Amino acid sequence: TRVQPTTATTLPITVPNLFTIAPSYLPDAPFINRLYGETSFTDHVVGAKIRLTGPNNPLGVAVIPFYRWWPDKASAFAGFNQMQRGSGAGSDLGDFGVVGVVSARLSRHVNVSANLGYILNSNPKSKAMGNAVLLDRPDEFLSGLGFDFPVNKHLQLIAEARSTMYVGGRTPNAFQNNPVDVLGGVKIYPARWWGLGAAYRMNVNQQGDRLFGSGPNFPVGFKRSDDPNGFIGQFWIGHRNARAVPPPPNQPPTVSVSASSATITLPCVEGTTSASCTPSATRSVDLTADARDPDNDTLLYTWSVTGGRITGEGGRVAWDLSGANPGTYTATVEVSDGCCHTVPGSTTVTVATCTDCHPLCPTVSVSCPSEVDLGSPITFSSSVSSSASVTYNWSVSAGTISGGQGTPTITVDTAGLGGQTVTATVEPVSYTHLRAHET
Repeated sequence: TRVQPTTATTLPITVPNLFTIAPSYLPDAPFINRLYGETSFTDHVVGAKIRLTGPNNPLGVAVIPFYRWWPDKASAFAGFNQMQRGSGAGSDLGDFGVVGVVSARLSRHVNVSANLGYILNSNPKSKAMGNAVLLDRPDEFLSGLGFDFPVNKHLQLIAEARSTMYVGGRTPNAFQNNPVDVLGGVKIYPARWWGLGAAYRMNVNQQGDRLFGSGPNFPVGFKRSDDPNGFIGQFWIGHRNARAVPPPPNQPPTVSVSASSATITLPCVEGTTSASCTPSATRSVDLTADARDPDNDTLLYTWSVTGGRITGEGGRVAWDLSGANPGTYTATVEVSDGCCHTVPGSTTVTVATCTDCHPLCPTVSVSCPSEVDLGSPITFSSSVSSSASVTYNWSVSAGTISGGQGTPTITVDTAGLGGQTVTATVEPVSYTHLRAHET
């Protein structure tokens, strides 16, 4: 604007610097020209909500296609007269829209939802003017974010922020406004199938203000609304399916563990043997976890052992105890149902050694000359195939042992034994069940 200076007939006046021939209109009621309101049905909408997730899923995803039409149209004088009273845009073919919705149940008493939508609007046409387009209406881009707070089954508090942005090709609008509204209210459910709602709507960017009221931007003489806010009332009625019986709580699984053998018997150490002890053929046992889940949940098995190592996975594994010292070892499995339960199960295997192991039987041999001169001593020698310390116990059938008792070699005095046969017998003390003879 600028100020015109004082003249002889006028005082200083403020006039706009910029003039426009663009119309000013409300996209929802572009032809209104009355200074008073009149109750009227404006538009009708039919559509469907298609939910893409299950009804018991706390995350809801849905698509809402719809069609909107206006009963009062510019094609007839009576309809256009109602449009001048604010009954609507009077589009010729109606409007086509789709809205995408995402909602989430954050807790028992807090739900949140967000939506984005687009409406493809058609234009009002006049038959009297040869189906001429009276106004090129803009399309609408919708967005919103809402919270609802269920207090109990009859009362629900609501809060919402939503905006409408006019987009696409359209007739220029001298006072274009993309409204942003904030709502707060309550819903009352006397029964599940019908209810009442009330809310207060506050517009936060009134026509003539920059977005969110930062500063005025309107020509001289422009009158803003004294109260751009308002109230909303609702009534709804419909059919609801009976409430399904809630599913029972998830039950924990059960598990029992068994081993293919409770004992692994180790063989006697090298160089010893046992006649009554049979060593195990393998140092490995098979473990089986017999787990059952009442809810048929997929089960996860986690094994741990106090000795040896586990090979395999799942409910059947192998337990290798190679190299384990004698003792009792425990294998434990934890079974998880992937929901909220983990149960343990265990079994033990004992690694034992044979208790009656003894050295292996050696080979004993005795040698001596086949004959000796009369009166000459006889030398007998013994050989034992063992590295163990052995004490030799000798005895002879005739004569006297003159030396070497307890050693591998003895000497026998043959005095007075002319023409006789002498037999020497040796018995290693460590092997009392062994004897060797030589004559």
